[in-house]
Amino acid sequence: MKRLGKVAAVLSFGVATSYAFAQNNSNWSFAFSGDSRNCGDIVMLAIAELAHSDNAAFYWHLGDFRAFYDFDQDLLAAKHGKLSVAEYERSAWQDFIDQQLAPFGDMPVFLAIGNHEMVSKTRPDVLLQFADWFDLPVIRSQRLSDDPSDHKLRG
Repeated sequence: MKRLGKVAAVLSFGVATSYAFAQNNSNWSFAFSGDSRNCGDIVMLAIAELAHSDNAAFYWHLGDFRAFYDFDQDLLAAKHGKLSVAEYERSAWQDFIDQQLAPFGDMPVFLAIGNHEMVSKTRPDVLLQFADWFDLPVIRSQRLSDDPSDHKLRG
């Protein structure tokens, strides 16, 4: 039942966000994907290019930014196969930001937390690292519209 509640919350967020963007334009699109580990430096660049060329209103990453149960192949290749566990855990999320989120530029990017984020990290770790994305103005505005006293960051 707890998982069903999370799915409902994600779907509600998607519908509310879609509705907010649709009110401003009669025709619009958005891009989404997930599980970008191992190939984010290639596939995410292509997704960002397509999203921009289609004038997508936003991009929604459905989770699993990095594996954390093993080395991601793109990070390992960038380090020429020489990467310690500690270095991987320290750099994986910043690499995700640099290589996979930055190509979207000023396009709004929404994030969902996947199970891979929880392998060696905690929910507070995720919220701290990605606070800028989990507290975008449109999200904050909707949260405070729903409950003016709700100032908690959520992912």
